[in-house]
Amino acid sequence: MSTLDDLKYAKVNVTGLSLNDELFIWLGVQGGSGATVTDREFSMLKGKGAFTGTLLDMWYQYLGVLGHTQPALADRQMAFWAV
Repeated sequence: MSTLDDLKYAKVNVTGLSLNDELFIWLGVQGGSGATVTDREFSMLKGKGAFTGTLLDMWYQYLGVLGHTQPALADRQMAFWAV
């Protein structure tokens, strides 16, 4: 079974850089801005309509809007990144 990081890397890997670097680029393409992955996650999720809160709260909200209705955030993330 794949880990969450394996699924993320499979979805965002374009240039063969590290997961963190690839995620940084992917978040920018998705509308995120800032100097760190965390900054880009926050701005991307906010731009996609997630209410301000912790990043985990924002991911939970955003993934729910996309139709991931699993009760646990980890399950929602696994389903999102597996696509």
